[in-house]
Amino acid sequence: MYHQRVLLIVVLYISTRTNEAFELKLTSSKPIIAPNLEESLELKCELQATDPLELINGGAGNITSITVSRGDDVIASISSCGPAKTFSDHQTISVKGEVSGDSGYLQLHWTTSSTKQAGNYTCNLILETGEQAAMLNKVITIKARQPSVEELLDVITKLNEKVEMSEKEIQNLTKRVDTSENEMKNEINAAKKASKQSVEELSDIISKMNLRVNISEHQIQNLSASETMIDKKLTELDVNLRKQGMRMETGYRYCGNSDDYQWFPDEDNRRRSTFRIHFQTEFDSPPVVSFSLIYVDTTASQNQTRYWVRPDDVTTKGFNLVCDTWASSKIYQIEVFWIAFKN
Repeated sequence: MYHQRVLLIVVLYISTRTNEAFELKLTSSKPIIAPNLEESLELKCELQATDPLELINGGAGNITSITVSRGDDVIASISSCGPAKTFSDHQTISVKGEVSGDSGYLQLHWTTSSTKQAGNYTCNLILETGEQAAMLNKVITIKARQPSVEELLDVITKLNEKVEMSEKEIQNLTKRVDTSENEMKNEINAAKKASKQSVEELSDIISKMNLRVNISEHQIQNLSASETMIDKKLTELDVNLRKQGMRMETGYRYCGNSDDYQWFPDEDNRRRSTFRIHFQTEFDSPPVVSFSLIYVDTTASQNQTRYWVRPDDVTTKGFNLVCDTWASSKIYQIEVFWIAFKN
């Protein structure tokens, strides 16, 4: 007597044959990305009908899942059993999609792109048709290029402008909090003097004022978090530049009031102020120095405002910041953001 073992094998037939009436499309918002430039990137994988009559005749079948991979790593997927979800790039990516019958798509959006996002992307879509299943796939390549010095300087300038705006907004919100607290105190004192006001009315005043203070403090916290994020991006940018054999330093300087400038009466009443800027760490060779103006306060003569801000005598240890004005123009204050950059 012996025991007969029976092995039941269930085979799901996977066909790579694509239904000619339908096409799987994988598109990108840009074929080439430049890391560290705060650029976004978007990919979309979608099943589209090439023959409208196929939709009337019953369509292609039912989409089971859509998956997007970069190399061997699965980035995101969606299925008929669950919503779109990510498996990689969690800090910079968001996904959305929909699967319904023979209609479906998966869309990936990166808020910023880096060298990590470069590579070969593959979209795999499984389509069930009766007892069979067809696997459709599409491949697209995203390339990375080296950003130019001008592009990097532009990103750094914009990030610093955001920091300046955040700091000013925090100052304004802080003033609003202080004002709200003072108003709350004044209303409480006024309520104490009004003998007809009930305890409930006083409590209501306090609750409303506390709500205003809490909202302002919450806005300050959000702005502080935003400023911290910008500082982190600047630090990451500096680290990435150093990895690529580059280096930068940044800083701020005020030109001051033109009444205190050196006067050159023979040069169209030109007035000039010169400041020596010293780098924190010496460069290997003289860097490129670029400026952007953060704040300008001047008077105009005949609707003309004259000023000239420029670097001079750039060495490995520092440079001169030169501020000029001439004719009848007057400068009250100019704030300069400078960047020293070396390949």
